[in-house]
Amino acid sequence: MGTLIPSDYLILDTRYKKRNDRYPLKIRVVYNRAAKDFKTGIDLKKEEFEQAYTDKPKSQFKELSVRLFAIKSRADKIIKDIGIFTFQKFEDAFYMRLKDASNVFPFFEEYIQLLKDEERIKTATSYSTAMNSFKAFKSKIGFYDISSDFLKSTING
Repeated sequence: MGTLIPSDYLILDTRYKKRNDRYPLKIRVVYNRAAKDFKTGIDLKKEEFEQAYTDKPKSQFKELSVRLFAIKSRADKIIKDIGIFTFQKFEDAFYMRLKDASNVFPFFEEYIQLLKDEERIKTATSYSTAMNSFKAFKSKIGFYDISSDFLKSTING
């Protein structure tokens, strides 16, 4: 099992200065010594970030400070409640794109569409064939239903 470091800080990505002299605010999550940054949708000047992201912000930065700590708290809660961690699960929860792990077919369909959009028709056809084979075996399959025994039973009929 990997090591998950809670999102103990927000970062201002100063590598990307926007036209309005602001930088994107991101939240960094570290898992197994790999870091991944997630956009928050907030752009700030360096001074705004430094003044708001402190324990005792000045009055003109209190509202912004509350927003920043709310984002951090939401990320911390997701990390605490996520169970088996993956960056994709965190991203889906953070951006509120939750998917139902009790049914794999919407995931198949989404990926098949992505392959078609990329004009990778042969690969999309292979995934469609696999999905249809699973559907013929069982109308609803969850991710936790898939095991080596399950795959053996689908092959052997």
